[in-house]
Amino acid sequence: MVWITELYEHFLHTGSLKLFQKFIPAVDDILDKALARRDPESTLYFNEKKANIWNFYEWTENLSRQDTFPQSPYNLYLREALLSAASLHEADGNRDRAVFLRDTAASLGTQIERTFRDPEAGGYSTLLPGKVRLNEHVQVLMLFHNLVPEDRVRTIFETLCSGKLVPISYSALSY
Repeated sequence: MVWITELYEHFLHTGSLKLFQKFIPAVDDILDKALARRDPESTLYFNEKKANIWNFYEWTENLSRQDTFPQSPYNLYLREALLSAASLHEADGNRDRAVFLRDTAASLGTQIERTFRDPEAGGYSTLLPGKVRLNEHVQVLMLFHNLVPEDRVRTIFETLCSGKLVPISYSALSY
């Protein structure tokens, strides 16, 4: 999913859609397959459940080999990919696909905020609240995606500065 965001960043820096146009089928296939794996109860998305498939976000506690669902990082990176692809499709003239992807991302963002908020811990959990220690990575992604309600932003910053969270690694510092 991060690759889709990289295609969008390439477009932002070059102004060229050629690379995206070359890979439109792959982008849409990745997103369509991810969107097909939706949990009807939580309305969140999950990776294919196979013994040899797991998610890696960074080399830190709860993020290096994650195979429990639902996961906030998986859904946050999916949301980012949806928004990136929406912007690319819009720039390429496919407004219908762009609207669909943006609407899906908006709905997903609401569900992520609602599901992973852990008021007792003062932030957002990687898995369902109370199951794992909070990570800086997830808090930063929530802020990056502008999913934290304004009245809770200060709490997230205080939690980030508390020293109680699993620290973020270099791989996610760009957020």
